[in-house]
Amino acid sequence: KLQLRPAPTMSDLKEEAVSDKRKTMTMVLKDTTEGDGNTETTEVHAKYDQTSNQSRATMNDGTQLSASPDPCDPPSKRSRTEPTSSGAAATPVLSKSAAKKIARQLRIKEKHALKKLRVKEERAARAAASGRDMEAERRVVAERTADGSGKLRRLEAETARFAGAKNRFGVCVDCYYGMDAWDGGSMTLKEVNSLSQQVMYCYSANRKSEQPIRLSASSLRAGTTVYDNLNKLEGFPERWRPRAFSCGAGDVDDDILKLHEKESLVYLTSDSKNVLTEMDDSKVYVIGGIVDRNRLRRAAISRAEALGVAHARLPIQENVDFNATKVLTVNHVFEILDKVGKYGNDWKKALLEVLPARKEVKERDGDGGD
Repeated sequence: KLQLRPAPTMSDLKEEAVSDKRKTMTMVLKDTTEGDGNTETTEVHAKYDQTSNQSRATMNDGTQLSASPDPCDPPSKRSRTEPTSSGAAATPVLSKSAAKKIARQLRIKEKHALKKLRVKEERAARAAASGRDMEAERRVVAERTADGSGKLRRLEAETARFAGAKNRFGVCVDCYYGMDAWDGGSMTLKEVNSLSQQVMYCYSANRKSEQPIRLSASSLRAGTTVYDNLNKLEGFPERWRPRAFSCGAGDVDDDILKLHEKESLVYLTSDSKNVLTEMDDSKVYVIGGIVDRNRLRRAAISRAEALGVAHARLPIQENVDFNATKVLTVNHVFEILDKVGKYGNDWKKALLEVLPARKEVKERDGDGGD
């Protein structure tokens, strides 16, 4: 009688295959030494994980035998060369991870190219629908570029736009925290470099704004990291000044009270019990240049109390909800203030527009603080 055994399961087959491959193997490599003819035999014991990564074994007759990669191996353990029968130079082969990375980069480039083409076609469609002649407009732009009148027109329009900034409220970025002088503890070099970037973002956002405001930066002194980073930009600060930007002469460490009247300053800090509801064009709102990942607690309100100036917080919790950290960057606070002034103290609209999507901002139910 035949005795029937139960069919092996997939897990049994995998365990058996792994057990067989894990057995210790012995490879005998013979190396013939020239001159005396002695033969030295070396036994190399290697496990499956080691032998699967060996690319070649050299035989005693000078030929090379390529070890075939095991399909069970991860891409990092497979041979990166294609074996050849004639012993010639092997052709490199990309691993699966490298091939996937290149394919992903190509897909991203193709996606960006298609998006650029789609935007171009939509722009042309809108122009045709409105009766614009794109070819004629391109010729006019080329002519203005050639004679320099186009640049002159842009400068005149920009000058007229920034002329109205003197009638709007001001924003001052207090870079005092980026210096070693303040006694609350200095920031790290990485944090100070990040502050320099955020000051640049503020200037760029104000330059692109339809209604620019007065922007200033205090405690910018030659030799400090923030000033040296900004000084690497072409035209700083001479070309920045006509665009509603101002900074001190750099002769003292703390010059915020030299730049602005003490009565006009309102220091923004989340630790304040005062809530800012309306923007006052006669005030200068100070943003503490702190990049500390919420490490330097109560630093801003301590600074405001030491200066003896008014302080307030933004009405964030009265208008929006979000689960992420409530700490905002300097440039985000600047953009919020700019939008609030533009939208007529509509804090909810400004916050929803400026706050990044990663914070998962949601509109708060109720009247809020508009």
